[in-house]
Order: sequence, then structure tokens, then C-alpha cells
Amino acid sequence: MIREVMTTEQLAKYLQLDEQTIYRKARAGQIPAVHIGKTLRFKKDVIDGWLRISSLRWTTKKRQSLRNWAEEFAKEKGLKEGDLEKAIFKRRYH
Repeated sequence: MIREVMTTEQLAKYLQLDEQTIYRKARAGQIPAVHIGKTLRFKKDVIDGWLRISSLRWTTKKRQSLRNWAEEFAKEKGLKEGDLEKAIFKRRYH
């Protein structure tokens, strides 16, 4: 049964992810979580909204568009593939 407020274990089952992945993403601020003392809790409606918004943000088309732009930019600036990957990661997560 899916509850309105979920534990890390329940969320992992709901999202079909490993529980350690949930901890890591929550710690990094990539999954909306609430700290209650030393425990994490997740509101189902917030998680569902986060999934909806996240799926709209980085569609396959947008990812490919970003990749194409980055490759062209790298070519113009003489950057290597490793530099490109670092720039994309930095842009996406910072």
C-alpha cells in the first residue's frame, strides 16, 4: 500500500530504485525530502509532482538539442570530449 508519507524504503519501491540511490539523491537535493530528526520522509503528492515536472524539463529532444549545441560550442572553442562532459554536468546540476 502506498501511503501519503513514505519512508526511504517505500519510496525506493515506488520509484523502482535502490534505497541507497534514494538516500544519495535526497542528500544532493535531487529528490524533494523532509528531514524529521535523522530520518527522511517523502510526501507522495510532492514526489508525483516532482516526477511530472522533471519529465517535462529534460525531454529527449531537449537533451539532444543541448548535446548538439555543446558539441558545436566545443568544436568552436577547441575543447575535448572530457571537457564537454564536465561542462554539461556542471550546467545541468549547478
